[in-house]
Amino acid sequence: MVVEERVQEAKEFLELHYLAELPREKRQSHNFLVIDFMLLARFSIELSSMLLDDYGEGQKIFEIATGRFDGVKGCKVRFRNLPEAQHRLVWKLRKEDIGQLISVKGFIRKVSEVLHGVSIIWWECPACGNPLPVLQGKTISKPTKCLCGRERGFRITRREMYDIQRVVVEEDPADLENSIQKPRRIVAVLKDDLCREEIDKILQPSYKVKVTGLLGDSSITKEATTFKKHIDVEHIEVLNETYETAKFTQEEIDKFNELSKSGTFYDDMIQSIFPTIYGHSSAKLAIFLQLIGGVHIYNSEGLFEERGTIHVLLCGSPGSGKTQILRRAILFLPNSRFTGGRGASGIGLVAAVVKDEELGGYSLEAGAMPMANKSMLAIDELDKIDKTDISHMNNAMVDLKVSIDKANIHGVLETDTIVLGAANPTDRIFDSRELIWKQIGLPKDFMDRFDLIFPIENIRTEEGQRKVADVIFSKYMKTEASKPKLPVAFVKKYISYARQNYSPELNDIVKEFITDNFINLVKPSPHVDAEDRAYFSTRLLTNIIRLATATAKARLSNRVTVDDAKIAIDILIDSLKQQQIITTDGLLDIEKSEAIMPKRKRDAKYVIIEIIKDLCTQSQDKLASDSDVLRTAIQTYGLEESLVDEIIKKLVFTGDISEPKVCKYHV
Repeated sequence: MVVEERVQEAKEFLELHYLAELPREKRQSHNFLVIDFMLLARFSIELSSMLLDDYGEGQKIFEIATGRFDGVKGCKVRFRNLPEAQHRLVWKLRKEDIGQLISVKGFIRKVSEVLHGVSIIWWECPACGNPLPVLQGKTISKPTKCLCGRERGFRITRREMYDIQRVVVEEDPADLENSIQKPRRIVAVLKDDLCREEIDKILQPSYKVKVTGLLGDSSITKEATTFKKHIDVEHIEVLNETYETAKFTQEEIDKFNELSKSGTFYDDMIQSIFPTIYGHSSAKLAIFLQLIGGVHIYNSEGLFEERGTIHVLLCGSPGSGKTQILRRAILFLPNSRFTGGRGASGIGLVAAVVKDEELGGYSLEAGAMPMANKSMLAIDELDKIDKTDISHMNNAMVDLKVSIDKANIHGVLETDTIVLGAANPTDRIFDSRELIWKQIGLPKDFMDRFDLIFPIENIRTEEGQRKVADVIFSKYMKTEASKPKLPVAFVKKYISYARQNYSPELNDIVKEFITDNFINLVKPSPHVDAEDRAYFSTRLLTNIIRLATATAKARLSNRVTVDDAKIAIDILIDSLKQQQIITTDGLLDIEKSEAIMPKRKRDAKYVIIEIIKDLCTQSQDKLASDSDVLRTAIQTYGLEESLVDEIIKKLVFTGDISEPKVCKYHV
């Protein structure tokens, strides 16, 4: 009688709230109903408590109740929006949670193919023809004996099948209690209607989801007494918690507009993002603009053409504060991630197709970069990443997506991700006399992916060192100097608001201003060869445009002004100056910037090779001495001693010449 009362109560609830959504055969093709648990709790405490105490029994009552409506048959009932008390963190799941209806949040790391399972097999007795239905488990179960006494030879006549798909969910690092905890994973098992096409489409690696279901367990091996947990899913939804989903009140918008017009706007923002980091003003302003971002460019057909994402690289000696800058920056965009070069690889950073014991077969696993899609990935010790692995990031940073085609897995992962990197020089100290990309030991084409590179050097003046000491002591003494002017939550919302609502456009005045300043910057010296004079770096020009549009967005404007362009150009020039790429006359050093050897040096290279060849034929040991090469180069060809030494070192390094004996060369 109690069961009948509960069925009737469930029917009343459905009639009140879900009558129009019931899957009647003549009106709707689907045969499931998703119920809001909190709506049910407000209707009946008894029904909602019953579901939490015995979900299987409660679900049956609601499915019986749906059958009491005309045209509804075999409807599957599921529940979503559980109370806060049923929410769990993956790393906190324990034996007491087994069998409980819970919700967990996390990012999708891997998704299996949709497979097919068998729930019931009908066998036929060869002796009497009697049908024998047998419930199936992990392995196929056969009938042991027919009523007629037959014990073997049964054949399958029919199978009741269902779709099944497994998803690996990794908890959000932001939910962990400290930064050294490793995010835990759990397998979520989807069956029947949860494997339908519209859900399969949204189950993409890197997406954040909320999974509701029963926590179950299964033995690790067939005869093991150790069990691993999984979730039998009842409902799954994509949360998509990015800057795009942030909501703002009118009061907040008014404060944003007031702040953007302040005369100390940039100083206040930089101080709020980096309150305990002294110096490096250009780098900190660049990172603020990086968080705001430029504007992606699409053609008339809506196809992606040019990124608006700004990538920044910090390089400098250990202990110069790079890591602290990275850890502060990721606080201001939702779902940002921090990783270290020592523990990362190309697979870990981008994606991989892996043979998976959890899911079976092969699966696509998203790396750190797609996991931080529409956010920031901070990579510390970037110089420690293997050179072959870095190639995986090249397309991901420019095209903002990465394609995977391996082991019958075909997929595209979005990597609209801001990259903020930090690297140490190979000799631990940055040397302004050497090309920066050589000191870091990273490939030049990878370094070109970064719009701005800032050497972060230790403060060397006594006055500066005292200011650094004051900042450090302010943290320990908890003085006002270490407190940000604006709260983290407010700055985070300001950045989301700017990214959501503004897409600045350029005009002819700004175009002319940027073009004139850029041409003046890259204009070569009149003493340079005509071939070198023709070089024009479009990469640097697009870097300026991205920074200018980000500056306009930062002050909440859809119009780029000359002042925005000036700030962008000043930041770029300051970055180049710190890298010693700007010459004494204020021009761009193409050799240092683009690693292009000037024509004069290229000509000198071939001259020196010919000198060594001639001297080798004239000497008894068939080797050219260093002193003879130098004397001939200076007296006959007018080359400088420093240039000759530089080119000989490069020729030996590249293998164009050999040095069998000390200061003796052979081609």
